[in-house]
Amino acid sequence: MTNKKAHMKNILYLILFCCFFRIIHIHRKRSLFTGERRLFADFLYCQKDYLRAADEYKEILRLSDSDTLHLKIGLSYLKSGSLDSASVYFGHVKINSLLYDYSRQAYYKCQFLLNHFDIVELGLTITILWTNYINFLLYWVIRTACK
Repeated sequence: MTNKKAHMKNILYLILFCCFFRIIHIHRKRSLFTGERRLFADFLYCQKDYLRAADEYKEILRLSDSDTLHLKIGLSYLKSGSLDSASVYFGHVKINSLLYDYSRQAYYKCQFLLNHFDIVELGLTITILWTNYINFLLYWVIRTACK
């Protein structure tokens, strides 16, 4: 009976190992695929074929979400003149990303070029208020610390 249990246990380990190996193999294959595709998309962008570059970046985005990809898609659409589509992708960059400030500027540039001045004005107002709030907090912290 114990021999049969040991045999079943070995078969289970073999199945688990095969499944694990298959998952690693698929992940590695996917990362190679996205790397090659990203290089191709970058090549298209450099060749000023912006719409095809945006399509390639969107295919990569389906496999792995990335703020860099959202920004590159937005820039591709901006360069091709598709300002509405560019605004959408600039808006997808997360607030905690290093690319957030740049994407906000590009978003407001698109809104300005689309003659959506109310959105641009609102964005500038929020930016000014936020900056004043941060400056006030810094002033208060320094003043409190110096007492």
